[in-house]
Amino acid sequence: MRIEKGGDFGYHKRKSSEEYLLSALEDLTDQLSQDKITETQVIEALESMTRYYTSFHIFNRHGDNSKNSIAIVWNIEDVQSILEDGQEDGYFKDLKLTDKDCMDILTEIELRHDSSQGVCSDTIWYYLHDLAKEKKEEA
Repeated sequence: MRIEKGGDFGYHKRKSSEEYLLSALEDLTDQLSQDKITETQVIEALESMTRYYTSFHIFNRHGDNSKNSIAIVWNIEDVQSILEDGQEDGYFKDLKLTDKDCMDILTEIELRHDSSQGVCSDTIWYYLHDLAKEKKEEA
């Protein structure tokens, strides 16, 4: 189970992070008790929620909140998802990435992105494209 951006997880209805996470945990518990998802899927969802909660509190520790700030979060699952989409379209055929590889890409994007342009899925795609090209040249 993956919690997608743009779904309820990304655009919740003004609940606090704690309220949202408690609601999500109740949903996971219900789905698990009804054998609709596996324990592995629950663990993946819990890891995703933990990253969300952690990033929210790191962002929030500076006095930032939903009344005075926003934060856009990209994670390793986003990189893997964009990689998989590219592979389905015939790109990045032999490119395999570990979580560390994905985090390295995100770190490089964070350090090198143009703040007037922002970061979008195309930004990640181009970094994946460059990485695939480098690996092909090394082979």
